[in-house]
Amino acid sequence: MTPLRISLRAAGGLALAALMLVGSAPAADENVDPAGQWKLNISTPDGQTLEVLVTLKKDGDKLVGNMVGSDAVETELKDVSFEDGELAFKLSRDFGGTPLESSFKGKLTADAFDGNVDYDVGGQTGTAKVDGKRFVEPADIKGAWKFTIKTDDGQSLEPIVKIEQDGETVSGTFLGMDGTEVKLEDGAFKDNELAFKVTLDFGGQELIAKFAGKVAAKEFKGKVDYDIGGQTGTFDVLGAKEAGESPIHGNWTLVATSEGGTFEPKLMIVHEGDKIEGVYVWDEQTKVDIKEPKLSDKELTFKVEHDFSGSPIVVLYSVTTDGDSLKGKADYDLGGQTGTATIEGKRVKPAEVAGTWNISLTTEDGQSFDVTLKLEQGGDGLKGTYTGPAGEAEIKDAKVDGNKIEFSVVRERDGQEFEIEYEGTIDGDAIKGEAEADFGGQEMTLKFEGKRAK
Repeated sequence: MTPLRISLRAAGGLALAALMLVGSAPAADENVDPAGQWKLNISTPDGQTLEVLVTLKKDGDKLVGNMVGSDAVETELKDVSFEDGELAFKLSRDFGGTPLESSFKGKLTADAFDGNVDYDVGGQTGTAKVDGKRFVEPADIKGAWKFTIKTDDGQSLEPIVKIEQDGETVSGTFLGMDGTEVKLEDGAFKDNELAFKVTLDFGGQELIAKFAGKVAAKEFKGKVDYDIGGQTGTFDVLGAKEAGESPIHGNWTLVATSEGGTFEPKLMIVHEGDKIEGVYVWDEQTKVDIKEPKLSDKELTFKVEHDFSGSPIVVLYSVTTDGDSLKGKADYDLGGQTGTATIEGKRVKPAEVAGTWNISLTTEDGQSFDVTLKLEQGGDGLKGTYTGPAGEAEIKDAKVDGNKIEFSVVRERDGQEFEIEYEGTIDGDAIKGEAEADFGGQEMTLKFEGKRAK
């Protein structure tokens, strides 16, 4: 149990100093289950508010429990009783060589305690006010949430809110139904209450939306107050946390260091539900499927077998991921020669390619023509449209691997269809590469380059 930190000022007497180390326990009525953890506040005569954590649980027909104060010492509760909605118990402990006795008594509702503590330390006695609330572990809000907003006219709006958290401070982005993404403002999370604001453009008018509600497990329930051009209102909001991203899914570059040297293989993992598949790339000529992949929390194990300088090698990987990095080891058997390599790796994030691209293609004989490429991106997945002299078409087989982009488009000329396969490199808002085309058996390579429209 993690103790709550208590800020202590110089106490005016032994009794007050002792009291700062003592926690109180909750009370209950007949319809309330007092079992659980309670965060309680003790109001001392000198104006301080002291926080302690009390845990109660059932042991047959009895209630038992303990308290943790500022000194991190866990003290067992004694004589715990629950009658007519009132909980009472005692604490006995040593305080600097002096016996300390404390008696707590108060009323309990479903989520709140209200009572007092009588203390006696070395013959010096007193009473302090105690109140508090049921303590609930803070929800994990980091990640993507799908919010559902029910409007007065029966519409259902479903923005995506991506949340980052640093203590009680919340940041992130709000993705609206029109694809516009804005930053969260004034984000806060305390006592499982989430609040933030977004400022949007709505038909040329500024729309300010303030969200506030309670988070329980992976669900949000609250309201949004909006103001658009002075017109205000409130809608109900429900939210659900989307499934977290796989800790292993994606493309990885590895650095393997052993007595034989340093090598840099690549690993491409697909993790969907309980299914894990992957391709291990040792070099341009050696690409094999991984075998026996297993994931336990963030630890991935798998086996690869391939040829190494004419000899068979079997490698057993055991790596642990931490966000976009991983570390671990690889035990190998190279034709009977065994050893261990240390492994470090980084996730290769796909470049951000969404937007409209103006591209110029140049043929081998120096002719050029312009096309427009509109891309929508989700992770390393792509879709979009391609518009050129022959009109508009959907792109296919599109993907992003790091800063490399691939896609193809089917066009028609003289009544025949032909396919152009693009491979390029993204550098910020610039793109450059080659396109391979087969015009009825006539193969052609075109150079292309372009810019993302601002």
